[in-house]
Amino acid sequence: MFRAPWLLDAESGQLIDAWEGKAQIAENTLAGLKDQKAERLRVHKLFGSLMQAGVNLSTDLAACTADGHLRAWDARLDGWLKLVKKTISDEGFASEAVAFVRAGEDAEQVKGVMNFGWERETRCRVLEQHQKKLEDIVRRRLP
Repeated sequence: MFRAPWLLDAESGQLIDAWEGKAQIAENTLAGLKDQKAERLRVHKLFGSLMQAGVNLSTDLAACTADGHLRAWDARLDGWLKLVKKTISDEGFASEAVAFVRAGEDAEQVKGVMNFGWERETRCRVLEQHQKKLEDIVRRRLP
């Protein structure tokens, strides 16, 4: 038996429509994957820069040699803490932001005479707790 040409045209049109629909779905899926990858890269760069800023604070603290240096360093630490807290909150992890700020309370107490070295070591331990908490948040939350 043979098929009438108008039936073949109708079937061809249906097949073409079906394949065009599948192609559109594939294109949309690919675009979504590219957007996800770009967002993941943005977030990783953002948190990577925050972590590097924490490392820079550690280096700067080691270079502090006078009380005035410590006071200036304290201001930089406060700025970094606020920036990290805001960034974590902006990314949708408000409870993690609070936990990050409170992480410094877990720093081990420094024993000994309260002098410049004691103050610098105390700040170092507080900063280390904040850095560990940020690292933990990044490890658990970032894709």
